[in-house]
This record gives sequence, structure tokens and C-alpha cells, in this order.
Amino acid sequence: MPGGLEEFFPEPGEPDGPEGSGLGGADPAEDADPDPLHVADPPLAECVDDFYSPSQPPSRLRPRPADAGVPTDILLRALEPPAIKVRHIPLADILRPAYRTLGEPAQQDGRG
Repeated sequence: MPGGLEEFFPEPGEPDGPEGSGLGGADPAEDADPDPLHVADPPLAECVDDFYSPSQPPSRLRPRPADAGVPTDILLRALEPPAIKVRHIPLADILRPAYRTLGEPAQQDGRG
């Protein structure tokens, strides 16, 4: 090539650049370190059997307390009531008895 451009534009079959220039030679992907965040996943066949199994034995599970000690209508008390009325009654006043009923112990009505 005229004008000494051979070092910038090598002929086909020659290395991509002068030695030590960092422009060619070995593939940079081969020299790079493996990704430190890469985690090899196990094959799917090994995971399927354990998918629905609990991570801890049921004997280690603790029962939940019967009463959390929080009133069931705490959201109605804590949040600003919406400006919605149903037949001239504020929505919070309509919902309050239902929320309080949720906190009462379940009554057995004799149905199976």
C-alpha cells in the first residue's frame, strides 16, 4: 500500500495489526476473565422434583398468634376517608362494621 498504510490496513491473511499495538492478534474474548456474577444453573430435570418441597421441615414452622393485637379497621382509622358517599352515607362508615366483623372469631353455623 502506498504511503506506509500497511500497518493500519493489513493485507488479507496477515495479522490484524502490528505486534504490541493492541490492534490485533488474539481474540480479546478469549483473554477476558469469566464473568464473576455468572452462576451455572442446574439442569431442569434436577430442579423439578424439589420445586414444591418446603425449604424447611414442617416441624420448624411456628403457629401464628391467634390475635395480632391490631384492630381490623386500622386502615379506616389511619387513612383519609374517601370523599365517596353511598345514599348520603360516607363509605368509611359503611365499611367499618364489615371490617370489625372480620376480626371476630369465626362462628360455626352448623353447615358442613
